[in-house]
Amino acid sequence: MKTSIRLYLGYLVLILTGLFVSESVYAEWFKGNLHMHTQWSDGQPMPEWAVAWYKENGYHFIVTTDHNTFQNDELRFKAWSYHCESPDLTLFEQENSRWKEVRGAGWNQLTQESIDETAAKFGEDSLKCIKDGDRVFYRLKTFDELVEQFCEPGRFLMIPGFEQTGGSGNDHQVHMNFINVRSAFPYLQRETPKQTIQDNLSFGRQCYEYNLQPWLFILNHPIWRYYDVSPSDLIQVPEVQFFELNNNGTTYPVHEKGWNPEKFWDAVNAFRLIEGKQILLGIGSDDRHYYGSFEGGWTVVNADKLTAPAIIDALTRADFYASNGLDFETIKFDDASKTLSVKVKAEEGKAYRIDFIGTKKGFDQTVEIIDLPAESPKPERKLEVYSEDIGIILKSVDGTEAEYQMQDDDLYVRARVILSTEENKGLLPEPAAWTQPHR
Repeated sequence: MKTSIRLYLGYLVLILTGLFVSESVYAEWFKGNLHMHTQWSDGQPMPEWAVAWYKENGYHFIVTTDHNTFQNDELRFKAWSYHCESPDLTLFEQENSRWKEVRGAGWNQLTQESIDETAAKFGEDSLKCIKDGDRVFYRLKTFDELVEQFCEPGRFLMIPGFEQTGGSGNDHQVHMNFINVRSAFPYLQRETPKQTIQDNLSFGRQCYEYNLQPWLFILNHPIWRYYDVSPSDLIQVPEVQFFELNNNGTTYPVHEKGWNPEKFWDAVNAFRLIEGKQILLGIGSDDRHYYGSFEGGWTVVNADKLTAPAIIDALTRADFYASNGLDFETIKFDDASKTLSVKVKAEEGKAYRIDFIGTKKGFDQTVEIIDLPAESPKPERKLEVYSEDIGIILKSVDGTEAEYQMQDDDLYVRARVILSTEENKGLLPEPAAWTQPHR
């Protein structure tokens, strides 16, 4: 008994003195995607074809996030911005799930090409079809049916969810993912992006507060379509813990003074931290609608097992990284010494650079507002321009291993790895990988 008490007290001392490493404590890295689409909304492939793509391409988990809907067994013919109901509903009296009509090519349409590729992969008998005269309808598999078909304990996991899709005033698109939930609620459109984010998150809490499992809220692609969500929106709504760093394609050309996703991230965290608020974490995803060889981004979590609660726990404690092509082998943050250490999973013949990025206390808090008039096709915007003090490179190392010990005037530090030989011209360096920020 005395020995047990001494051991317990010893562990307690280690915890209180911060000697335990706070990140990457488990042995398993799991690659996943938290944002993707199928024919349940406006994705090109049938749902089983899409899920199979991820499983066959080395993913351990995915979240099916079709627009404004969850893939349950309710009989319906309407999808997001899509209506194809048969005039003769007696044909579907014993049926459930969503049915879509085969139409010509185009956004949000079920095409014969998608049917053919699914039949070629899984067999004609895997598809259920009903004909109403010249009209042909196909049944979409539900989430539970997809789970039964594809999920394997310890190898591949599907997590339920949906993308809350709509806009706020002045044509700002505000999209949000609800992760590990099995129902969708109507989009709450408000006058500003901040109000829209705040009210949808608050209503989601009411809807899912009695969930038997934990759930997450993610703000999606803030730069899409054209600076639609500003850093100040998330500075003022610190309850938002996650945003999409890695899914940030823009529809229109960026402004010369406009922020990129990393600058957005650093601006939010710099202002949040001087106010003593929650740090913002960056997710990688591909928001895939069309399925080829291209992978836009993904998230790699460090968890003890491949289950929804374990994945969400890893995300919540910031034990993950975002990627669009590179990987970390280890990530460690020592609370006692305030040191972030990383090691890259290196490939032969490639040269790497590790940047440690952060913002100093006392940074210039000036925010310039530039009025961008509507200029077809770009909508009117008020662009927030932040100081160069925000998101600076604190240390840069060529190689596959590096560490940075935080200084007294550092608000936070995060690490990014890129190929040192590549010239990066896009919104984000590619290929790259990003740790989460540590304070």
